[in-house]
Amino acid sequence: MSTRKYTQIEHDNVILASLQYYQDYLQKGYIVSINPGNKQCHDIGGGVFPDIVVWTPNEKNGDTHIIEEIETEETVSEAKARKWKKYSALAPTFYLVVSKKSFAKAAKILRTRDIGVTMLQYYYIDNNNKIIFSTNK
Repeated sequence: MSTRKYTQIEHDNVILASLQYYQDYLQKGYIVSINPGNKQCHDIGGGVFPDIVVWTPNEKNGDTHIIEEIETEETVSEAKARKWKKYSALAPTFYLVVSKKSFAKAAKILRTRDIGVTMLQYYYIDNNNKIIFSTNK
């Protein structure tokens, strides 16, 4: 149980760290919503709540431009791949961010399940407890 709690804290901290990369979108009038933990702040339709959503409002629910999903080492799995497949079809841009230790596993799942991602990225936590993002393995 304590491992899951730590994993959720790590997950939510990665969401917050990733927000820094969306500042340009905010300045251009997009809305950036997050759905950390059990909070469901922005539904992209049908009860779907990705971790980060970049969108613009319209008369319906809004136009989704970017979906970013964060996975910790413990949450990269074949079962999660169903959700990734759905997200890849719901927005023109889909980013998947995984822990460095699970990068190879995630890449293999994406390949074998033929799931399109705009970018597969990994994160790790350095010695100063700073979250670092990279696409180089």
